[in-house]
Amino acid sequence: MKETTPKPTMIGVSIRPSEHLKRVWEHPFVWWPLSCVLVLTVVVTYLSQLVNEGLWADLILPIPFVYVITLIGLVIGIVINAAAYKLIVFLAKGDATFHQLFSGVLYITPITIIGTIISHLAIIFFMCQKILRLPH
Repeated sequence: MKETTPKPTMIGVSIRPSEHLKRVWEHPFVWWPLSCVLVLTVVVTYLSQLVNEGLWADLILPIPFVYVITLIGLVIGIVINAAAYKLIVFLAKGDATFHQLFSGVLYITPITIIGTIISHLAIIFFMCQKILRLPH
């Protein structure tokens, strides 16, 4: 009987990285983590718009276009990141596939995005506190 290993999870990569990245290595998934990364990027872009409202007001481009360019840039950046890892693996004479590396990058990227979301929320909280003149 074929033994099935549990699927990797994005939260698991944060909590138990070696175990979950091993699962990513064995079963590289792309569409689910890519969808999550894109949704988190939209959230970060929206929060960035709130935090940097004055800068966004001076944009020549329409706001929806900025979101599309951000998402395209993110995907291109992740592909370049995985390609750089593939080059390193090739030079080190390793055997990782591009698909495995791309999937690994997708599972790790939300950690950075969530950190950015927390930072933006903290800035928004302190801006609201200043505007409402709440006691520290």
